[in-house]
Amino acid sequence: PVLAANAQATDEVLREAAAGRGALYGWQRMTLPRLAAVIAEQDLARRGLAPMSPLASEALVARVVHRLRGEGGLPRFQTVADGPGFARAVARTLLELRLAGIEPGSPGLHAPELSALLRVYEQELERAGLADRATVYRMAGAIARDRAARHPLLDVPVLILDVDAPTPAERGLI
Repeated sequence: PVLAANAQATDEVLREAAAGRGALYGWQRMTLPRLAAVIAEQDLARRGLAPMSPLASEALVARVVHRLRGEGGLPRFQTVADGPGFARAVARTLLELRLAGIEPGSPGLHAPELSALLRVYEQELERAGLADRATVYRMAGAIARDRAARHPLLDVPVLILDVDAPTPAERGLI
């Protein structure tokens, strides 16, 4: 496989390699999120989890925000919680926290509202049987580190080109 930051980068590298040879066979083009999804897909299915899109994550966060607002659990965000873009911003923030391995109640998480959002979001993920990108990365990383794991992509060399992996969850896969 050729692992790159985006599909265009893998295409360019493989086109250049094929230009000198006439043709190439058997190469797989992948981005880091796609690699994680492919490695984790069987484990996700075995656990009854469905991977979710960013849009689904926003919808789940909107439900979480609505629930916490009704319970008075978002005093700092009460006036902006129903504004445009709030659910999207919170969804991105929660994903970044989860990719960094930060859990609700962690000492580094000083905002009680953010901790509550993260806690309820994780409860909703579990209740709905959904896996966000952080879950997929963690599962794929665990499979990749397991010497007994048998996945076709783990038994072949991988050419890694300029892949950004800024979070612990992403680095755990590479």
